[in-house]
Amino acid sequence: MAKRLNVDEINKAINLYVNEGKSINQVAKIMKRSSVPIVKILRDNNIEIRKIGFYNLVKCLGEYAKKGRTKESHPLFNKHHSKKTKDKISRTKLSEEWKERVGNKAIEKMKNSKYHNNLSGENNPFFGKHHNENTKKIIGNKNRGRIFSDVARLNMSKSRKGKQKSEEHLKAIYKALNLQPNKPEKIIINLIKSNNLNFEYVGDGKFLIEQFCPDFIDKKLIIEVFGDYWHNLPEYKERDERKLKVYYREGYKVLVTWQHELENTSQVFNKIEEFIKC
Repeated sequence: MAKRLNVDEINKAINLYVNEGKSINQVAKIMKRSSVPIVKILRDNNIEIRKIGFYNLVKCLGEYAKKGRTKESHPLFNKHHSKKTKDKISRTKLSEEWKERVGNKAIEKMKNSKYHNNLSGENNPFFGKHHNENTKKIIGNKNRGRIFSDVARLNMSKSRKGKQKSEEHLKAIYKALNLQPNKPEKIIINLIKSNNLNFEYVGDGKFLIEQFCPDFIDKKLIIEVFGDYWHNLPEYKERDERKLKVYYREGYKVLVTWQHELENTSQVFNKIEEFIKC
């Protein structure tokens, strides 16, 4: 057990801290003690504990003052990051190009590994086996709220791309989302109710045509409500084209109503009436 500091040692510690501007760690190092008893001595003697290293601050300011505190005196003046450091900085921004590059590299590394070759296909002990419903629930609960890395998300996205989801799976997703009508859809709902039209709101996923969910349906008639912002984005336009092709192929007639058109509800109603008569 370390001996207690005597009076001379206490005075020395106070002098180092107060008069010479040493930090608590520096005083502790000179006294060959831990910082805990030094802090206790200072508090017992009602000496205010500095929040920053005063000695280091004075030394730093002194050096800058000697050099006139110009930009040339800054330690990083006229220095540049190396290419390696720049790459590290750019990675923190998680650019799409970097994610794709790293993702592809990780996939290739995994495919070329001995471990992957030994456990791929029929060599894998889980080949042809499936989790039971109870195990799936346990895995789902454990993964709920889990944050995946960008590489992991990229790999999962690539593995799912092009795979067709079953109707039951899609309905379960829509049910979990608990979708409610948005403002434009509510305007159409009010028009339908006030004019006794037979259209039903199915935008919550209760009715699917392949993987697509129409907004309103009446037998073979569909009304789609497109928001001015989202449905003018390139990815939405491409999806809308695919969706309409599926509807037409399955024998449905489609009326597209844009958000800005709903400012004149009487005009929209006339449009719907004409659509029904066709």
